[in-house]
Amino acid sequence: MAFAVVFDDWLATGKARDYADIASITGLSRFRISKIMNYRQLSVKEQSDLLLGYK
Repeated sequence: MAFAVVFDDWLATGKARDYADIASITGLSRFRISKIMNYRQLSVKEQSDLLLGYK
């Protein structure tokens, strides 16, 4: 979840143009970047629970 927030910031600020750029910078696959970014689609409560470690 924390990576999703960071990667979203990279896209917003122009550090990365797209998921392929993020993959290149981090060494992760584009598939993994997509999976990470899908966390941003969760509700705010679900995102909070993930970040804080609640089940």
